[in-house]
Amino acid sequence: VTTLVLADLRARSRSLDALGAGCFLLLMVFAGTYSAYGGADGFGKAFGAGKSPKLLTAFSGSSSADIFSPNNFLAFGFAHPVFLVLTISVAVSSGVAAIATDVETGRAEMLFTAPVPRAAILRARLTGWLVAQIAVVGCAVVAALVGSRLSGDLSAVSPLVPLRVAVMG
Repeated sequence: VTTLVLADLRARSRSLDALGAGCFLLLMVFAGTYSAYGGADGFGKAFGAGKSPKLLTAFSGSSSADIFSPNNFLAFGFAHPVFLVLTISVAVSSGVAAIATDVETGRAEMLFTAPVPRAAILRARLTGWLVAQIAVVGCAVVAALVGSRLSGDLSAVSPLVPLRVAVMG
């Protein structure tokens, strides 16, 4: 099972690296834009104090959340549509790549004719997906932590905020 998980991760390393880099860059840019727009004061002047645009509050999950406060803005990066597409891509590419790689390399014939229980193969696939998903979301958490420390406006945000949001996601 471990060999199969490592083989899958090795075969998909380039796509997982790209998805992780995409999540990292997205959250770094997201953290950088808070200061560029003037922080909570800048957003308050642009949209009115306490009035978040309905489109943005729809993505945040609550119409009562002030997504322009530093904590909520950083957490909103994990609910951003681009971030969601990147993390969903991990799940989709995991299943597709596992089957395609098995067929291309001839591993499928060995796996399904060997005395290996199909449940063990499924367990290996799910473990590979979980490791890949944690790695890609981990890149986003690292970017949120680094970005918040580099931003003067987001530096007061607790390091636990990105971790909690990532676990909830």
